[in-house]
Amino acid sequence: MPKVITPYRGRPVGAGAAIPIRERVSPLRQDEWSDDAACRHTRLTADAWFPVAKEDPLRDRAKEICGFCPVRDACLAEALAVPGTHGIWGGLDESERKSLVRRAKRAGASRSGQEGST
Repeated sequence: MPKVITPYRGRPVGAGAAIPIRERVSPLRQDEWSDDAACRHTRLTADAWFPVAKEDPLRDRAKEICGFCPVRDACLAEALAVPGTHGIWGGLDESERKSLVRRAKRAGASRSGQEGST
């Protein structure tokens, strides 16, 4: 049985009920920031954080929790640093992170092209 804690740092998480700590199933190292991650204080199972289908309502719930997570940026940065990371990290799934990286590369190339032409 998972350990049960009160809502995340005094703020309601989800319905605001007592919430079991999520066991992290990740190839990524756990830094100190992960202790403050909202996902560690939720009753959602690993199926929500590592969904198989894009239409899974648990996936949407997991992303909603990421929306108010105090360490969302650190989580996303770590997921972006490890290509091929599966699951929802920093509020984004794999395809959304790939899209973010592509846009950033295009923007960087665009800026480089503009600087070279001036």
